[in-house]
Amino acid sequence: MKKHIAVLTVSMLALASCDNYKSDFKKAISKGLEATGGLCLGIKSWPIDVTILEFKSRSLRAMTIANLTIDGLVNVEETSIGTSGWRMPVSRYTPSEKARPFMNGPDICWGRKELTEVVKWDGPMNNGDYREAVVTYKYDVRPMTWIITSGLPLYYPEMRKMGAGSQQARTTLKLSSAGWEVK
Repeated sequence: MKKHIAVLTVSMLALASCDNYKSDFKKAISKGLEATGGLCLGIKSWPIDVTILEFKSRSLRAMTIANLTIDGLVNVEETSIGTSGWRMPVSRYTPSEKARPFMNGPDICWGRKELTEVVKWDGPMNNGDYREAVVTYKYDVRPMTWIITSGLPLYYPEMRKMGAGSQQARTTLKLSSAGWEVK
């Protein structure tokens, strides 16, 4: 009888430990997604100059800028570039005040990954001087308010994942003195 109680106690402690890991992993992944979960357009710097040829060829850059203009996120100024002997007219775009809340550095973000569930994990295991775990989780893509009515999802397949249900990903977590962190 005492042996069965001991086995039951060890089993209950192991289950409680699993719940603690899951809770700690959720906190670490959520914190990591807050820092790096922004889904952005990939804009590296401003201003952006677009030629009439880019618009005529319907390049991705030109279509992105055109939609950002329609959405009110960029301002346009007509100017020209080149040397004094040769000038090419361009439309020069800069972010508007409406874009500021959606910017991460120079980039304009259209969505954010939000953790929905920790599915499973391998570990924790020792890796030299520290412990780590490989965690599989699910997340939803939450759109920024401006993208909901934008025409940009026509040009970016990854934007079509908004509202398509949870996506699955894996990450490695490392145990530090501050707790579990995304490695």
